[in-house]
Formats: sequence, structure tokens, C-alpha cells
Amino acid sequence: MNKKVVLVMLIVLVLVVLIPTVIFGYFYIKVLNNSREKEENPNYNNDNSDISFYVKEETLSNKGATFVLKNNSNEEYVYEPPFFIEKNERGKWIMIRLDEPLTWNCVIYSLKPNEEIELNIDWSITEYGILRPGKYRLIKSNFRKSLSIDSRAYYFAAEFEIK
Repeated sequence: MNKKVVLVMLIVLVLVVLIPTVIFGYFYIKVLNNSREKEENPNYNNDNSDISFYVKEETLSNKGATFVLKNNSNEEYVYEPPFFIEKNERGKWIMIRLDEPLTWNCVIYSLKPNEEIELNIDWSITEYGILRPGKYRLIKSNFRKSLSIDSRAYYFAAEFEIK
């Protein structure tokens, strides 16, 4: 082969393969890897008194707990299964980062007016595993007053301590 053709092919190979690989590697290390660092989350102050959300203390273990959801209103709320857990570190709530996101069934549940239900949550079977001693809160998200798209989503936190 002609030396010029080999040189052109080598340059094309570098441009097409090597440079994108280096750029992706940099992106992965700087952006994706940093996204796994701890980050402080906003306070979920449960400013909506329509819903009560708390842990039944006698059920609490480092593997799971039963949480109580009570609709204190005359309106129906809907919610989905997802939850996430935060840990209190030096007075700040930090989301516990997972290597893989949790997956959920696409189900919508109804919480009727003045209804109280219990949610048995076993986080030990998820990537959260067994929690170490400390203060935590479980966040339930996607509460809505209706299924309409413009309905405001609410987030509720139930705090607990693993001893």
C-alpha cells in the first residue's frame, strides 16, 4: 500500500475511534462518576396536612418496616410504589446513592378519603440492603389528588432511627 494511504487511514482511525473514546472516558469519569457522589436533598416538610406518613415503631428493623399512610382529607389521592431512602449525616439529609436504579411495577394505588393503609417495605431485598445504625427517612413520591397531568405531585417523608 502507498504510505500516503496508510497515513490517511491511520488519521481517520484516530479521529473516528480514539478521540471519541477519550471524550467518552473523560465524560464518564468527570460527569457520570461525580453524579454518584452524595448530594443534599431538599427538606420534605410534609406541608400538606391532608396526608399523614409515619413508621410503626414496633415494626422497624434494619431490614424494613411498616409505614402508615393516612388520608386526612375528603379527597382521593393516588400514588405509585417508588420510594427512596435518605440518611442524616451531620444534620443534612443525603440521598443514599445506588449503583443501579430500583425498578418498579407501573401501578397506581388509590388512597380514599379518610382511609388508612399500611405499607410493608423490605428494603433489604433492594440494593439498599441492611441499613446501618443512624437516622433515616423514607420518601414516598408521586402523590396526586387526581390522575390529571397538571395535578401537583407531593412528596412525604417518614423519619426513623436504626439503633
